[in-house]
Amino acid sequence: MEPIALFHDRLGQVLAAAHSSEHTAAVLVLTIDRYSGIKISHGPQACSALLSHVATALARVLQPGESMTRLLGCQFAVIIPGLAREEDVLGLAERVLEAVKRPMPWHNDNVATSASIGIALAGDGRDSAAVLRAAHVAMAQALSLGGNRFCFYRQEMNARSARIWALDALARRAARHGRDVLAADPPRSTTMQPLWRVITNNV
Repeated sequence: MEPIALFHDRLGQVLAAAHSSEHTAAVLVLTIDRYSGIKISHGPQACSALLSHVATALARVLQPGESMTRLLGCQFAVIIPGLAREEDVLGLAERVLEAVKRPMPWHNDNVATSASIGIALAGDGRDSAAVLRAAHVAMAQALSLGGNRFCFYRQEMNARSARIWALDALARRAARHGRDVLAADPPRSTTMQPLWRVITNNV
């Protein structure tokens, strides 16, 4: 985990590289859900242990070249450089959610939590401070929706990620059950129906 000053320097370098190349970059800001409640129910020592637990979980899912730091309180930030496509950040965001959800053993109990993640892309701000602010705005949106999720700063990216995950879910369902099951149970959503037709026609 990088010191905060070094993290900001690194973020500036990554964004500058993204603006001058065909690749993009992303910043994730996450907060631990129900942190205050955990402090009340398990005490401040459990919260200190939880911060270390989450930091370790994040470090395990990061790839070489990706970096992280702890911000204020129970917030962390992650830099993802060199993305060929904006939607390539989705896989990491999902891995982070799953990693944070793993319970932390605490004395004779387990402490379980989740994360609210905000995602900003290189084009979401003129400089590193603006991109980091955009990620905080997206994180606040994820938290307001109940947590245990990620949100993009750009609304069109939220819509695109929803379509990608829905298509992936339909594909997994087709692999498990086959075309006949899908054909017998079409989705009600008008947004999902074109995706459903593509999959059923190719199973």
